[in-house]
Amino acid sequence: MAEKTVLAIGEVVLDETVLLKDNLIIGGKSDSQEVLYSVGGPSACASIFFAKMGCRSVFATALAKDKEGYWIKSNLKTYNIDLKLTYQSKTQKNIVLVQSRSGVRTIVKDSVKSKLVDLPSDIYQQADLIYLDRHQTGIFDQVLTYKKNGCLLIFDPSVDVSLKNLLILKQVQHPIVPWEFVLAWSRQRLESGAIKLRQFLKKNYIITLGEFGALLVKESQFELFPAFDIKPVDVLGAGDIFRSAFGYAMLEQKRLDQAIEFANKVSALQCLKKGNSTAIPDKSEINRFTASLKQLNLNQVFISLNQSYYEKQSS
Repeated sequence: MAEKTVLAIGEVVLDETVLLKDNLIIGGKSDSQEVLYSVGGPSACASIFFAKMGCRSVFATALAKDKEGYWIKSNLKTYNIDLKLTYQSKTQKNIVLVQSRSGVRTIVKDSVKSKLVDLPSDIYQQADLIYLDRHQTGIFDQVLTYKKNGCLLIFDPSVDVSLKNLLILKQVQHPIVPWEFVLAWSRQRLESGAIKLRQFLKKNYIITLGEFGALLVKESQFELFPAFDIKPVDVLGAGDIFRSAFGYAMLEQKRLDQAIEFANKVSALQCLKKGNSTAIPDKSEINRFTASLKQLNLNQVFISLNQSYYEKQSS
C-alpha cells in the first residue's frame, strides 16, 4: 500500500496509570505495584497507531505550555507525528486505576475542556482518512467541506448520545459505537435498541462489545465477530484502538468482515500490555499474534451486557 496520510483530530491527555495489587474497594485502601505514564485520548492514540503502521500521521489537538503538555509533545514527536497545535491554559491529566487481577480500570477524569482547534483547509484535503473524536465535533462541518473525495471518516462518539454525535454518525461511512451507547440512546434492551439505531442511521453499523468482540448490525440481522480468548492485563484504550485498526484495514481495501476481525485482533493485543499509548502494538506484534476465538452465544452476550448495564445504572 502506498503511503497514506491520516489526520487525527481530538483530545489528548496525560494518563497516569496506577496498577493496584488488589481489587479497588470504595472506602478502603489499595496498594499500588506500579505507576505508568502514557499518552491518552482516542485521536492521540489513533495518531500513534497509524504512525506505527507506516502512514504519514498528522495530529491536531489542543495543549498547554505546562509540564504535562511538554511531556505529551515530546512523546508524540518520537513517533514522527506531524503536530498541529492550538494552545490552551491547561493540559488534561487523568488518573487511571487498574485492577491487576482483572484488568478492569476506573478513570478519574480531569475537568479540562479541550479548546477548539483551528486548521487551514489544505490540511483536510491531504488526508486519506480523518479520525475525529467527540471533543472536537465543532469542526465537523469543516471536515465535510474540505475533505477530498474518497476520504474515509472515522468518528468516536464514546457514550455521548447527543444529537450532534448522532448526526455525525449518520454521515460517516461505517459508524462504530460502544454497546453502552446503544443502551443509553435507545433505553431498550441491547438487541432491540441495536435494530432501532439501525433504522435511525439507515445504514449497517458496528457495535463494540468489550470482552465479547464486535457486532455488525445489518438491516434485520446481527453478525457476531467474537473476541480473542486472552487474559487481559489492562483494557484501557481497547475500544479506541478498535476504530483505528478498522480504519487502517479499510485503507488497505480489506473487506468489511476482514476489517472487523483485524480490529478485534489489535484490540486484544492492546489489552496484553499496561497503559494506553504504551500498549499500542506494531506490525510485527500483530503479525505474530495467535490466539483462539472465544466460543460465544449471541443471546448470552446480550443477556450479559444488558444485565451489566442495568446493574451499573441502579448502583
